[in-house]
Amino acid sequence: MVYFLSDVHLGLDLPHDSSTEREKRIVAFLTECLDDATELYLLGDIFDYWFEFRNGEHPNYPTFFSVLKKYQDKHIPVYQFCGNHDLWLGSFLTDNFDIQIIKQPIEKTILGKRFYLAHGDGVGKGDIGYKLLKKLFTSKVSMSLYSILPSRLGFSIMKFFSDLSRKTHGDDSFDGRSDRLLAFCNEYSTQHDIDYYLMGHRHVLLRLPVHDSEYINLGDWLTYDSYASFDGTTLKLVSNTNKTIVTSERLNR
Repeated sequence: MVYFLSDVHLGLDLPHDSSTEREKRIVAFLTECLDDATELYLLGDIFDYWFEFRNGEHPNYPTFFSVLKKYQDKHIPVYQFCGNHDLWLGSFLTDNFDIQIIKQPIEKTILGKRFYLAHGDGVGKGDIGYKLLKKLFTSKVSMSLYSILPSRLGFSIMKFFSDLSRKTHGDDSFDGRSDRLLAFCNEYSTQHDIDYYLMGHRHVLLRLPVHDSEYINLGDWLTYDSYASFDGTTLKLVSNTNKTIVTSERLNR
């Protein structure tokens, strides 16, 4: 079984849900998946912020890291996509858990079906301001300068901007007539043979037909504790919170 999930936002404490409790839930789920998992795709924003400073400091989630070690020990491939909150992923996950870091959307054949996989930030037309900022922030010069900062200050700055981003772009409403990711899938499908488009970023749990394929947004672990699974025949989109399998359209909160 191949598993996909996104937007866990470890490090984010909410009034109704602490990062520690969320870490326990995601670890319990990933531990259950160890029995039948053949691959695991983490489609971005697994961490609410991330940076690896020159002194070796980085955000530490020992329980989560322990389950990643179990995947490594069982030789189950794990792929971690950079999201807009954890776009500064470095070599730590690769060096310690053999996780492949993916920084751009990819097409990949999985169990005989063609997948388009992305976090979702910057995909499609528009959002020019963010795309320019992303190029600036991920440049070698920017990362080198930021690494000079004391780690405590650096983490505080990232947490501030993470919270600001959430307040500015926190709307999880969905309008099929104007949704940028859905529009991208519709246009891309006219020239590419894709069976499934899987993305996160929008914190909306939905699956919609796109020509002869489907666009699936994986939701998040702030509201839905959601994931997708694929066995070569059936792709399931599941909310653990609602105990619901999403078959079409959007799952209401």
